[in-house]
Amino acid sequence: MRILSFLLPLLLLYHSGFAQKKNLIIDSLTREPVAYASIACSETGYSTMANEKGEWIFPDSVLCKTITVSCAGYKTNLAVSSINVVVLAPQII
Repeated sequence: MRILSFLLPLLLLYHSGFAQKKNLIIDSLTREPVAYASIACSETGYSTMANEKGEWIFPDSVLCKTITVSCAGYKTNLAVSSINVVVLAPQII
């Protein structure tokens, strides 16, 4: 029990050092989040989807320089992956 009470705080500190940053996708006109957009790493092909709040995360193991962001009703955007907020412009039909 003593070992567990010693190791648990260390494990929590170790894990917090690898916290992933949340990224956001917003509409260029309204500045509202864009829900369920698709995000793909151009180099590896790894892809994910934004949640209902427009937030998304790539695992730290995915090394990516550029991303492609797309969503129905918006123009596809090619962006640098180090940007935390990606802006999508509405597609005019």
